Amino acid sequence: SRGGQEYGWVICRVHLSFGAIKSAQDCLQAMELSCGGPDTLQAREHRGFVALAQGKYQDALTSFTSALSIDPSRTLVAVNLALCLLYTKQLTQAVQTLEALVKSDPAKSLDHATVFNLCTLYDLQGADAGVKKRVVH
Repeated sequence: SRGGQEYGWVICRVHLSFGAIKSAQDCLQAMELSCGGPDTLQAREHRGFVALAQGKYQDALTSFTSALSIDPSRTLVAVNLALCLLYTKQLTQAVQTLEALVKSDPAKSLDHATVFNLCTLYDLQGADAGVKKRVVH
């Protein structure tokens, strides 16, 4: 059932939130087997979450980019993609990722995490951060 599948993905994220990466990996593999394989949207985004938790930023970038190619409106995935871009020294692309997300659907994407991360990226860019942050607010 759809509800049971969503529950399984939530369990994967709970393992990650507690730092139980091996358990999250095991859960991810089980969910891939039972929910359509590694190419589903949920598998791609959760593979990214696991890679991010492991510090494998390039792998996470690949997974998050792949997930967003299926559904570009996934706010959490876009925010995590931007963080990976930052961690791989791609600040301009990180900013562009979040700006594109906000422009695509402001009502859905302008949540606390997105605004906080975008403003932080603006601060890291420097010079005109104050002007850019006023536009977001």
